[in-house]
Amino acid sequence: MSIIPALIAAVLVTVGSKAPLALAQAKTGRYDNKHPRAQQAKLEGWGARASAAHANGWEALPIFLAGGALCVATGGDGATAALIGWGWVLSRVVYTALYVQNIDKVRSLVWGLGLALALSLYVRAAL
Repeated sequence: MSIIPALIAAVLVTVGSKAPLALAQAKTGRYDNKHPRAQQAKLEGWGARASAAHANGWEALPIFLAGGALCVATGGDGATAALIGWGWVLSRVVYTALYVQNIDKVRSLVWGLGLALALSLYVRAAL
């Protein structure tokens, strides 16, 4: 078992976290493809939270990918690393859903879990 499929899934989940944001933008009347960032900046409520969740996904992704790459490079890419990777992917899906639904305290716990999983890959690679 390898972490590589989880690394690919992580990118896909991060790209996919744009879906609720795009829906929120479309609900304003239309998706403004000429000025999407300006439109996103005007969102409120769940749309603003969808935008923040999407941005956070891109911020978290490099930390996870680097840890996974280190595991692959150091030979620590086994079943445990794969399980950690899939746990991180699941944590990002749950995190995004909780953020959009405004369940803040649980969301923060899930964010912390995801960070701990990502950082555990660095430890695994170092050992």
